[in-house]
Amino acid sequence: MAWLVLHGGENDYNRAMRGNYSRLGAFRIIEEFLVPHSTVTIEETAQAETAQALHDLLPSPDDPAFPGGADLFGNLILELSQQIEYDNAAQDRFVRVIQRLQESDRVKKHIPRRAGAGYSSKTDKCQEMDRDRNEEHFLNVRAFIARLCRVGVLQAQAWLVSEMRAALEDTLPDDMDMVSIQGAAIIVLFAGEWLFEEVARAPKLDEIHDNDMWRTVSVEHSPSSGLRSKALEHGSRVSHFYKD
Repeated sequence: MAWLVLHGGENDYNRAMRGNYSRLGAFRIIEEFLVPHSTVTIEETAQAETAQALHDLLPSPDDPAFPGGADLFGNLILELSQQIEYDNAAQDRFVRVIQRLQESDRVKKHIPRRAGAGYSSKTDKCQEMDRDRNEEHFLNVRAFIARLCRVGVLQAQAWLVSEMRAALEDTLPDDMDMVSIQGAAIIVLFAGEWLFEEVARAPKLDEIHDNDMWRTVSVEHSPSSGLRSKALEHGSRVSHFYKD
């Protein structure tokens, strides 16, 4: 496994206790599982123990001391996912732990879920990249979300299709369009065959009428159309990305 160092644990915000929970406590549990010098060697046991430790750390859903929402544990998950390179095996291991946590009544409502199938605007995408100031973070989080969808943690296939359309069709400043295309390619690589089928094949007319994803989208401006146009425009660079 590639060397992995996670940052963001030791600070006052993370030390703050909310009921029995602190972001620092959750960070240390996740770090112990993901770092290559972890003392746990049996993968299935490690996943189960990590999931149980996180379950025990989180207060029950009706604990008044816990503010709820996705601003604590959920955001910690996304922050850590940005730090794990998409081709590092640790990211898939992280997803497997979160998959196990779906059985916990203390976690279900705190893991972030992207609702709806609305397309990201150019402005939203630019602001997101600008906030991270890190192209690798932009790619890592897309692989992470795609992996969550693949194992059934997030039921957001339509959102991923729309995310891919935006990545392929938007024009970004300062030559950042390649980063966006790479993000779309990573979604394909890690989301599974169902996503490829939705995006790459031309939809039949009856599918457009029967599928909410295509209801307001013409064939000429569908995700598959965007994929073809961008593939022609950036064919050599996309091919180079896949070879790498």
